[in-house]
Amino acid sequence: MRIAAFDIFRYRLKLQKPLVLKGQAHSIREGLILRLTDDAGRTAYGETAPLPGFSRENIDIAADQLRQVRATVVENDAPLDLCEFDGGFDRWLDGVSITSSVKFGFESAALNLIAAAKDLPLCQLLDPNHLKSVSINALLSGSIAEVVDRAERLKADGFRTFKLKLSGHTVDS
Repeated sequence: MRIAAFDIFRYRLKLQKPLVLKGQAHSIREGLILRLTDDAGRTAYGETAPLPGFSRENIDIAADQLRQVRATVVENDAPLDLCEFDGGFDRWLDGVSITSSVKFGFESAALNLIAAAKDLPLCQLLDPNHLKSVSINALLSGSIAEVVDRAERLKADGFRTFKLKLSGHTVDS
């Protein structure tokens, strides 16, 4: 499978509610969508979205790194061993140094493209014994009253697992 095209699209979304990370409120979420196309016309997508305050890179550095990856892989064959996770991606990138969010986005797109080429869902490509369904958890954040109210509504909707975001506060506050 040869990579024929590698497109990068930047997005900027306003959040409904600010996301507090390390005491800093963020009302915008930025990222990059990658679209890989192979020589047979199949397409697959990945996402790179550095998290402010956590990721070493910002969106501009991630975009630069993705352009370096694009220059390395377009018009080249994807190695057949990428699904084995034994360094195939690093060998394919031939010394291009990338951060974790960039690696995640590129690997996701490449693996999705391989799955499409094999006419398999990604989960089956990665694990023939994959689970047929996965429970989804609900995210809870806000004041105690907001968390309790939301938890009660979500439980009534069928959620059984919850993730509580404390944002630097203790459970007691």
